[in-house]
Amino acid sequence: MLRLVHIVCGVLWVGFAVFTGLLLMPALQDVGPMAAGRRGAASGAADDHHAAAGVRHLDLGLWLYAHDSAGFQPSFMTSSVA
Repeated sequence: MLRLVHIVCGVLWVGFAVFTGLLLMPALQDVGPMAAGRRGAASGAADDHHAAAGVRHLDLGLWLYAHDSAGFQPSFMTSSVA
């Protein structure tokens, strides 16, 4: 279950970045000066959710890695895949 939450948070984190960078900010720039009030409100809420998804993604990733490697054991980290 935690792995699923980790994946979902990672997808949301990247999705927020793509949405903000490729869609939201260019659209607000096209609107011009009338978007000044909207830009702060729109990006403020998005920034909060983006940061929360990123922090949760990293927290769960580290926890899952520690769990899989039995506490960051060097033998796990230096083992080969094949």
